[in-house]
Amino acid sequence: MTEHNYSKDIEALRKDLSRLQSDLQHLTRSFTKDARMTAEGTVHNLADQVSDIAHRTQSAYKRGVSDVSHEVERHPLVSLLTAAGVGFVVGTLARR
Repeated sequence: MTEHNYSKDIEALRKDLSRLQSDLQHLTRSFTKDARMTAEGTVHNLADQVSDIAHRTQSAYKRGVSDVSHEVERHPLVSLLTAAGVGFVVGTLARR
């Protein structure tokens, strides 16, 4: 009689282990899916931010070039002397 009870207990444990294994597989799949979705969302968010920063940088660069061009047109002699001075300083530093 006790041998029969052990068989039932062992069979019940096997069923429980099988259910636990199935539950663990389900949780693992669910966790993996959630992690993938979170990572994809983060990547898309970062890509959007990089794109926005690149756009703002490009706009600022264009404004800067436009501003410098405008100042050169307004004050050509000062611009020429400034460029010559900067060139002289850079040349002097480069020789050292």
